[in-house]
Amino acid sequence: MEQQQQMAVDTAVDSSRRANKARTDLVGDSGRTANDGTRDILRRERVLINTSSVVSSSKSFAKVPDLIKEIFPPKHGAKGADGKPMAPAAGALANGALAGNGVARKRVSQRKRANPIIVVPAATTAMINMYNIEELLQKHQFVDSRMIMETGGPKPREVFIDHQVTRSSQRIRVRVVDSVQDFTEADWNSLICVFTQGAAWQFKNWVWKSPEEVFQNTMGFYPKYNDERPKDSIKSWGVEVINIERTKRHMDKAAVVGLWSSIEQYLASKKPDFLN
Repeated sequence: MEQQQQMAVDTAVDSSRRANKARTDLVGDSGRTANDGTRDILRRERVLINTSSVVSSSKSFAKVPDLIKEIFPPKHGAKGADGKPMAPAAGALANGALAGNGVARKRVSQRKRANPIIVVPAATTAMINMYNIEELLQKHQFVDSRMIMETGGPKPREVFIDHQVTRSSQRIRVRVVDSVQDFTEADWNSLICVFTQGAAWQFKNWVWKSPEEVFQNTMGFYPKYNDERPKDSIKSWGVEVINIERTKRHMDKAAVVGLWSSIEQYLASKKPDFLN
């Protein structure tokens, strides 16, 4: 037992000696500490850049005003407080001339504009519906919608028609749908024309409460064969009757040209923004 206790004491003494030697090695013979070493490192550092030198430059910016004038010619007549012509940007801002130099107009013209909207009846029995509206308005030809349905094609959810405005280089793109269920306020404002088959239920859940009110806010077309009589229901609606020949397909173009002419006149009178 005494021998074991002596061995434990010897081990503790040996550990103490090793720890003391480690501390001596850390400080060193000269008595230097780790902090002394850090200070030596900092003294040997060479400053390459600081907060003052980083904003300094040997380059000259004397030509910048001339470059600005070359890129942005000053607006005629814009002067500063000293009576000298102002830089274009300052002159434009001081005089509110940004819209006058064409920049604002260009931005407005590039902004995406909603398409004018035409609504057709959802009924498959209607003379004009989603199945044949493209043939009529785009290709200037009437095709019975039943013939198209027999081919098995699905009913389009929407159709886009590109139209060249008469006596103008402008083209308008018209969106055609047969439901107003998801219409937003912008869609109602974009509505320009409605095809009707003379049934009042077509206007159920519209923002306007009656067919008469509908056609006070948009133009309407009632297509029919030329040998048919129009329904009595449309007499008070104020819609335009479109007569279509039953068999003389070469007459279709004249009818469609007249239809587009009426749309253009309505746009020019009621919704000129679509023609600008």
